[in-house]
Amino acid sequence: EALAELRAGWGAAAARLFVDQAQALGGRLSRTNLITSVRGVHAWTDHGAHAAQDVGSKLLGTCWRLMRLTDGTWTQAGGGTGYTCHGKTVVTP
Repeated sequence: EALAELRAGWGAAAARLFVDQAQALGGRLSRTNLITSVRGVHAWTDHGAHAAQDVGSKLLGTCWRLMRLTDGTWTQAGGGTGYTCHGKTVVTP
């Protein structure tokens, strides 16, 4: 269930990126122009919803934060409000 919610969040972020880029292109919207525009996006945060992602270069972001849900409220685990950025995070099974 959590994975489905995570994927829904990714889908919503992708949709907003599409809408933002399409609106910026205005009357010049075409497949070619949209692809060119998206390739120029190198710090996409979905208006602050997640850490910056280098969409244009097809690279995952290197920053993250761990959140905890307690009594219906999300807080950052370990305190603070920012992202942790220490290069790529590798998860092994």
